[in-house]
Amino acid sequence: MKSTLIIAAFLVAVVCCDFQKPALPVFLRGADDAAKNQFLEIVNNEELTREQKDDQVEALIATQPQNIKDAFEQFRAKVDANRKRFNESVGQQLAGLSPEAPNEQLPVNREQKAQEFFDSLPASVQKELTELKSKLPEPRIQPEMTTDH
Repeated sequence: MKSTLIIAAFLVAVVCCDFQKPALPVFLRGADDAAKNQFLEIVNNEELTREQKDDQVEALIATQPQNIKDAFEQFRAKVDANRKRFNESVGQQLAGLSPEAPNEQLPVNREQKAQEFFDSLPASVQKELTELKSKLPEPRIQPEMTTDH
């Protein structure tokens, strides 16, 4: 039950965020403009799934100089560590939710399914999750972003 609610809270946070114009991650500092533009084309392509974007970014990074590859691996390690810390924090906060909170599997499709799932919850649980979200630290899934293009 708690893992379901952890995922629900994370997905609600994702749905509530605005990802219109991502900043360039720091691992692209020093990359040429073509690589930066290709990165932005990949992450802004709404026709690609998350997995396809990940694969294309990894393919792009594989063509870059070693310093970019090393920076990418450091970035990925920081993202993983931040994700783990965030999930632990959410888990601690969810331990205090009421017994009304559902114990069911979450839908797999991200933003739309997360919103549908959230909307299907009782109003009291929606309120609890909304209050919980306001108490959580901002998820830093993409650490050290830069707007230097």
